[in-house]
Amino acid sequence: MEERILKLMFLQDIDRRLDRARADLESIPREIGIHSREMEEHTCRYSDSENALEQCRKRQASVKSDQQDLRTRVAEYRTRLLGIKTNDEYRAMLKQIDYALGKIDDMDTVLLESMEEEEVLQEKLEKAGRELERYRKRYETRKEMLSEKSRQLESEVLRMEEERMDAASALDQKLLRRYEQARASGRMEVVVGLKSGACGGCLTNVPPQNGVEIKSGFTFDCPICGCFVVWTDDSSLSGGR
Repeated sequence: MEERILKLMFLQDIDRRLDRARADLESIPREIGIHSREMEEHTCRYSDSENALEQCRKRQASVKSDQQDLRTRVAEYRTRLLGIKTNDEYRAMLKQIDYALGKIDDMDTVLLESMEEEEVLQEKLEKAGRELERYRKRYETRKEMLSEKSRQLESEVLRMEEERMDAASALDQKLLRRYEQARASGRMEVVVGLKSGACGGCLTNVPPQNGVEIKSGFTFDCPICGCFVVWTDDSSLSGGR
């Protein structure tokens, strides 16, 4: 194979590894972002459970306060009974006492239901807390792993960029410009293998005579896509020869 093509293939291999490393590096912030959003979701679930329990306890406190007010009022009614002179007033006061006592009983039922709700909410909060702590540890571990991977990739990219500069400087400038223009247009590989008698870049059939020449070490310039077609380990002529 021509030395200029070997040098170009070396540069192409560096670029292939660089592209992969840069893509991996760019994906890390997105992955960290995904884990961060999941962490926020777990935190919100815990906060929602915490708020629900707090509201339940506030309702209990409010009911207990109302109950105490009614008990105080019943005590006052009973004291006033002692000074009532008429039967009508006496019966009216007893009705008020009975009504207040009925409300107190109703509140006892509400409190009992609220206490059962509180127990359920407490268990839910504890479960959410365990899940949050478990995910926090997982998130911190994963974030540190990704941060370390990012540092390694950054170092690797810098090293390969230096390697690429050396490889590019060893190329003929005209050939390098052709290669860079091809990459700028979106073609990641400029040197391709002969695949079943066709250009590995655009799959256009290569004339049989040119295929034989490629196999013997020559380079074929594809007139369709502009790739340099060479013989590689997995190359084959038409029909798999």
